[in-house]
Amino acid sequence: MKRVMVMELWCAHPDRGMRLSIRQAVNVLRFEASLPSLPVRMPVVTYGPPTIPLSSGTLVPSSVSGR
Repeated sequence: MKRVMVMELWCAHPDRGMRLSIRQAVNVLRFEASLPSLPVRMPVVTYGPPTIPLSSGTLVPSSVSGR
C-alpha cells in the first residue's frame, strides 16, 4: 500500500518535469524499480492568468491581449 501511495503522490507532483513516466510507475508497481523518495514538503501549485496563442505562435496573458 505504501508503494502505491508514494507512487501516486509522485505522479501528481505539481512540477511536470518531476513526475514519473508511465513506464517508471509500472516498474515501481512491479517492484522492478526502487521507490522514489518524496520531498518532506511538496511545492505549492500557483496559477497565472490564462494565455492566448497569437498567430505568431507566442503566448500572451489574456489580460494583455484585451480579449
